[in-house]
Amino acid sequence: MQLGNELRHLRERAGLELADAGEVIERTWATVSKLENGITGIRQKPLREVGRALTPK
Repeated sequence: MQLGNELRHLRERAGLELADAGEVIERTWATVSKLENGITGIRQKPLREVGRALTPK
């Protein structure tokens, strides 16, 4: 669940709601929620995309 906590932290730091983050990474808000709560996993390539999208530039 550590990954999910980190994703939530990045999303919140970026000032994004679940739906906003989902739009950025082309996933639904529900998928973002499941990732943050450790209910579903994510493959390496999409994970990199999430990291890029949520990391401040």
